[in-house]
Amino acid sequence: GRVVLDNIPRTTEQAEVVKKWGEGNGVNLHLVELTLSEEEVVGRVQERRVCPDCGESYHPLLKPPKEAEVCDRDGSQLARKNGDDPTLARKGYQHHQKLGSEILGVFEEVATIHRISASGTVYETARRMFTELSPHIFYKGEMADGYFKLRDVLDENGFRHIFISGMPVFMYEGRALMKDFDILVPNSEIEQVASALHLKVGEKDSSVAYTRFADIGPGVEIVSNLQVKAGKMLVPFDFDFLWEEARIVRFMGHECRIMGLEDLILFKAALGRSGPDDWGKHKDDLIDIEGLIGAQNVDWDNLVRRARILGMEARLKEKLSALGSEVKVGF
Repeated sequence: GRVVLDNIPRTTEQAEVVKKWGEGNGVNLHLVELTLSEEEVVGRVQERRVCPDCGESYHPLLKPPKEAEVCDRDGSQLARKNGDDPTLARKGYQHHQKLGSEILGVFEEVATIHRISASGTVYETARRMFTELSPHIFYKGEMADGYFKLRDVLDENGFRHIFISGMPVFMYEGRALMKDFDILVPNSEIEQVASALHLKVGEKDSSVAYTRFADIGPGVEIVSNLQVKAGKMLVPFDFDFLWEEARIVRFMGHECRIMGLEDLILFKAALGRSGPDDWGKHKDDLIDIEGLIGAQNVDWDNLVRRARILGMEARLKEKLSALGSEVKVGF
């Protein structure tokens, strides 16, 4: 398993505990130090604002309100946060630098330390961080580079897109390793997206699905015209159909859309794989479905309704029954 400690350790005592735990469990420790100059810290502190009524915080660079100096939530006039004094900010920065140096010293010989600039926007910092950490957190080390390259083109041109398959399973369930990013785009736009990246669109006709696709880089692919071979059926997972139920999540510094939970269960039921796929990768879609049902509150009425639209009500019943689940889904 993998563990992320957010803003921990905060003392040398905590650092020693984490170090001992890592050594005792054979864990590869990675520390991320976000660096910022004293002047940037003071500048950010001076620009912070807070809503005096609801307490929501804002910053013109990092989290700007939709209307200058006005709270998005309740329309109140924003105020400077109490205690945001430049002199106090400098003292706090110097204390933090000293403590941070002591904590990092504990891990100097036993952990990989990643020093990443936090200058700029939240997204710019996230991009630097995920690019640095990509070889350690994703199945393929270049996945972050490929995704950010693709995302630049999608955002600049206003192309809609949805994460499908493995990445949404990870987001809903948090169990599967993210081995690749499969990103669905409208069939009418895949040629434009590929052209902007100087790529050609191909066709992939496997034992379980047909798609048009373009490989962006290791582990990153755009697809369109997604049709799953569910037994003797060909089930079209149309972009606009999936867009109706897609959910917005924050991922790698961006807001993005992923398959709706019920649509993801239907997609996995349609695939129904158990064992090596056409490329030798082990797949178990029923295990994914079982994990999704266990981790999330499924809207069973919506699941059945969406299954009927796709004409795969019997397929869904078959796959859920194979799990030996006592869950009643309205059949």
